[in-house]
Amino acid sequence: MKSFLLILFSVCCLSFAPKKKDVYEIKFGSGGGITGLYSYHLLNQKSELYTQQGNTSIYLKKVNSSKTAKLFKTIQSDQLLNCRYNKPGSYTNQIFIIKNQIIINQIQWNSNDSTAPKYITDLYKSLNNLLK
Repeated sequence: MKSFLLILFSVCCLSFAPKKKDVYEIKFGSGGGITGLYSYHLLNQKSELYTQQGNTSIYLKKVNSSKTAKLFKTIQSDQLLNCRYNKPGSYTNQIFIIKNQIIINQIQWNSNDSTAPKYITDLYKSLNNLLK
């Protein structure tokens, strides 16, 4: 009887364990050209903006939380999560959507590509405006 109660208690506790909330990040940047160097920035859901140099992240600033919320709502839309746009050029712009430290989407396009979807280029402009 004790075994049965222990198993029942274990099952009940497991089924009511709180689900961890997904953590999203947006990595964006550009590069290529003659040097082949890329410059990246990272925005997390805490509104913290970082610049990335190699494997090192350097804190830049705290971003307005309402802007951050709007950007994260945008990247979690089906349109962006399902976007498959991979047209790099000699100088390439990139957006990475990261969920729980795993890149779930990478969008890249030639910086001179006038055919890149407007919702992608608008998002990229909004992200770069955070750096000002």
